[in-house]
Amino acid sequence: MKKIIIVSLIFVFSGSMALAVGGQSGAGYPNATPLPSMIQKAEPMQNQGDNTQVQNQDGQGTGQGEQVLNEVQTQNQGEEQQLQSQSQNQESVGKAGQIDLAGRQSMVAQAVQGLLDLARMEPGLGEQIKVIAQEQNQAQEKVMNQINAIQTRNKVKTFLFGTDYKSANELRKEMTATENQIDELNQLKEQIQNENHKVILEDQVQLLEQEKIKLQSFVEDNEDKFSLFGWFVKIFVK
Repeated sequence: MKKIIIVSLIFVFSGSMALAVGGQSGAGYPNATPLPSMIQKAEPMQNQGDNTQVQNQDGQGTGQGEQVLNEVQTQNQGEEQQLQSQSQNQESVGKAGQIDLAGRQSMVAQAVQGLLDLARMEPGLGEQIKVIAQEQNQAQEKVMNQINAIQTRNKVKTFLFGTDYKSANELRKEMTATENQIDELNQLKEQIQNENHKVILEDQVQLLEQEKIKLQSFVEDNEDKFSLFGWFVKIFVK
């Protein structure tokens, strides 16, 4: 009986010692094993740091992406403006039955001035070039008045009797005169020795040819407009 009591006391004492040691380990000794609750708290903090890093990287990537997108949009906008500008220029000179009077006056004046400048640089041929430039300049007021008469003609008159055929015929005469002047300028070009002067003359000839083509299209478009008795009126107009 005494042996049983002694053995029981030994087990009780051993259990008490084990509990005491376990409590000290949980109190934060250096070699203590981390509790599950501490592990659970550490993991969210680490994940939060990782998420913050990922968000920062995403923010940088988004900023770079927006910068590239803005550059592309700016480039596209510039191209669209350029295309729009080209389209407006084409409309101002290519609309059927209409001529931009201010635009034509500017282009012809540019060609005339270019010819006058060339005439001063070419003493031998300068006088002939100057005469052609003066003829073009003098004809412009008459041409502008005839174009304006056709463009401002009453629509009812145009529907009944057609366009202003008298003004149209006068414009055709001016086109013939311009063709002859262009031919004369091309002949003079063959006599010019300075290559730079030849290029200058070619540029002015090109301007005159372009305006002649626009004028021809203008006359044809207006003569082709539908009218009830235009065909009859046209017979008696010279």
